[in-house]
Amino acid sequence: MIKLLEGKGILLRPLEKLDLADLNEWRNDYSIFKNLGGGFQPLSIDQQALWMDNMIDLTSNNKRFMITKNNNSIGVVGLYNINYINRNCEFGIYIGNKSYHGKGIGKEATLLMINYAFQNLNMRKVKLLVNDDNFAHKMYEKLGFRNVGFYENERYVNGKYLNVYIMELLYEQFKGV
Repeated sequence: MIKLLEGKGILLRPLEKLDLADLNEWRNDYSIFKNLGGGFQPLSIDQQALWMDNMIDLTSNNKRFMITKNNNSIGVVGLYNINYINRNCEFGIYIGNKSYHGKGIGKEATLLMINYAFQNLNMRKVKLLVNDDNFAHKMYEKLGFRNVGFYENERYVNGKYLNVYIMELLYEQFKGV
């Protein structure tokens, strides 16, 4: 059983089937999902329920957590494509509850998750993709992530193609928790 991950103001807990309504609401919000890797593709709650079992399975090579504050669901953070042989994984996050945007919760959740990757999962590298116009890009750099390349005109958002930076953080470079 994975323990809850607790920060100064937030708690990360495994996703549960009870989270389906929040996840579906956020998934169907263009302003939230337009910048994510899969882009905005609305799903019915029935469609989302079909793959919910995969989302809550913490025994796979993906670990997803609900970000909560004062028992309010705020967003999702996770590690994906965990490779225990090469000791690397991918990182992803979004804040779905808009009333918590701009309050530092994304940074705190990122720190908790990266620390979890290095300390609990014994990863040596965490990778991520971020649109070139995403404000989180600077935050990732401050945490020690470095740009190792980019995909040119990779994502189509708001009528234009955006470059996507490829970033990575080695254990030795982590400036977090």
